[in-house]
Amino acid sequence: MGVYGGESENRTGNLVFIDGILNKYKYLNILKENLKQSAIKLNLLDDFYFQQDNDPKHTAGIVKN
Repeated sequence: MGVYGGESENRTGNLVFIDGILNKYKYLNILKENLKQSAIKLNLLDDFYFQQDNDPKHTAGIVKN
C-alpha cells in the first residue's frame, strides 16, 4: 500500500491510500478528487505551485491535459 499527499509549510493536505500499482489513471483520479480540496484545506487555492517529478505517470498526456 502506498500513500499520496500534499503539504505546505506546516500542514498536510488530503492523504490518499493507494492499493496496488499506481498508474496514470489512478494518479489522474487522485488529482481530480484531491488537488483542489487540498489547496483549499491548506489555504493555498490562489497561490501555490504544483510540483512533481518526471515519473511517466506524472507526465502522461492524459494527466497533462
